[in-house]
Amino acid sequence: MSTSSLGHAERLLSEDILRIIFKDPIRTTPGEWDNSSPWVVSAVCQRWRNLALENPDLWSHIHFRPEFCTEPAELTRIRLSCARIEIKLLRSRSCSLNMTDGISTEGRDRLASTSTVCNPCW
Repeated sequence: MSTSSLGHAERLLSEDILRIIFKDPIRTTPGEWDNSSPWVVSAVCQRWRNLALENPDLWSHIHFRPEFCTEPAELTRIRLSCARIEIKLLRSRSCSLNMTDGISTEGRDRLASTSTVCNPCW
């Protein structure tokens, strides 16, 4: 099948079918979510972007992995990750959020001790 045939087949799919397809790649394994899915489908073409932006549920799965850094490049990467989370929160609108983290038990202890030092109200 040629690339042009694939493009034609995509145009034949209804918006309802595309919405179902968009949601499917989010589930990488049971209980685990892939953060890249909404970004990927919204970058394919204008039609897909509009459908993705109209579907708040697509943006409601957020996985974050707080990291401890000392290098400026790491800080930049973390700031970009935070910006992406903020965008997903806005785009998810009033949908219930599914949030997961990748923090180990050791990391949780470290985060708790850091949080207490930085902000005793936590």
